[in-house]
Order: sequence, then structure tokens, then C-alpha cells
Amino acid sequence: MPDGTAALPLTFKPNPIIGDPMFKLLQPTVLSIATLASFASWGALPESGMWSFDDELDGKPGRGLQIDRQGGSTVIVTYFGYRPDGSAMFLQASGKLANDRLFRGDLMEFRNGRTVGGPPHSAEPDRYHGEIKIDFANTTSGTVQLPNDGARSISRFVFENNLHWFKNEFRIMIGPNKQAIARFDINGDRMKLTYESQAMDGPDSSTAGSCAFDGSFQRSGRGYRSEGTLVCTGNLIYTGAFRIEDLAVDEYGALTAASTKT
Repeated sequence: MPDGTAALPLTFKPNPIIGDPMFKLLQPTVLSIATLASFASWGALPESGMWSFDDELDGKPGRGLQIDRQGGSTVIVTYFGYRPDGSAMFLQASGKLANDRLFRGDLMEFRNGRTVGGPPHSAEPDRYHGEIKIDFANTTSGTVQLPNDGARSISRFVFENNLHWFKNEFRIMIGPNKQAIARFDINGDRMKLTYESQAMDGPDSSTAGSCAFDGSFQRSGRGYRSEGTLVCTGNLIYTGAFRIEDLAVDEYGALTAASTKT
């Protein structure tokens, strides 16, 4: 493992193997998370969903982007907005991310597609509007440059709060044969995370240890991010600055996140 990550007592993996689905269904607060080598190598792969223009987010109808990525580097971007006469329009572009963060694609408009309640009819390309460029700073924010426009800040649109899903205990993997029980204490814009390790095949003093993380708590797309200090005792001894990104619990109770030293 690269220096600066291998020594950490816990590293979340962004796309964990969560074990037996039936066991997960019966006990949704249980999760296995494998270790990953390098946080920096994950890049800024964008979170799929609706994205908004930061300086235009006022709760009223407006324009935005729908960004879709299905686990790889291929991205489809749909722009929905308006023409000078006020009528609605949508444009689409597709392509691959460069360096896991840079997207460039040709914005195309289409016409003569199937109408609501109408018979089947394939659409056809109508007009090329120019190139769209997006630089993703992280998974939930970045800047976009549309044709004949300057760079504008964008971020993943958030409309639901699922904070109550953190009020559980989570079983996480911190090594090949080690697991830990993790608990969250969230109060406003602060978060505490504690966990105690144990061997998977029963008590083992060689794997005993506990850790406590105390840091900020900020919404970021469908999840949260935090920066603070991690203090570990016992055989997990470690003290230092720590960052957690994309911290989320889904509707099945699965906990995912990415973490690293800072």
C-alpha cells in the first residue's frame, strides 16, 4: 500500500462488498467494508443525479444538469434550460472522464421524438450547440462551462434529509480477520465516530483496540463529509488529522465512505 494509508486502523471503501444480501435484509445495520490502498487515486468521479447551478438555486423553476455515471468513466450529461423566447429545451452530451474529473462533450439538440400520449417515433439530431466542459472538484461539486458562457459553479442537488439512518450500530471490516462495531453521535455541524475492534472468530487480545473520531459534519450530495482528529488506543494506536468523504447510509442500512489522513 502507498505510504500514508497502510498504517491507518480503518479505511472505508467507496464500493464495499456488503456480504450476503439476505442477511443484510434481515439485519440492515450490518456492513462489511474492505480496506483500500489510496484515497487520492479515487479522483473526483461525479455522483449521479440532478445538479444545480449554485448561484441560481433559489427554490424556483430554473435550469440544471442531469449527470449519469454507472460505475465507470463514461458520463451522460443532460442540460435542461430555456431558449431566448422562453420555451423549454434540453441538450445532451456524452463522453469519458479524463483523469477521473474532467469531462468534455458535444451538446446536441434533438427533434421529432415521441410526444406524451403519442405513437412511437424515433427522435433525430437537430442542432449542435457547442462543447460543454465540466471540471469536478470532488464527487458533488465542480465548475461547468457552457457554449458562449463563463465557468459557473455547480453542485449535486439535495432535497431530502436521511440523517436518522445514522442512528444505528454498524459492523465494519478493518482488516482481513478484524471487525469493529461503529457508532455515530451527530450534533448539528459536528460528528463523533467511535468503534471498537474484535477478531471475527472470537475475543483476541492481539486485535483489541478502540478509536474515536471528532470532526466537522457537512452535507455533500447524497452524503456528508468531515474533517477532524482520529485518536486510537490499544493495538490500533494512531493519532492525527483525518478526513472522511461521501459518508452515507442508504435505505438498506449500508454504510459507505472514503477516508484518509490529512
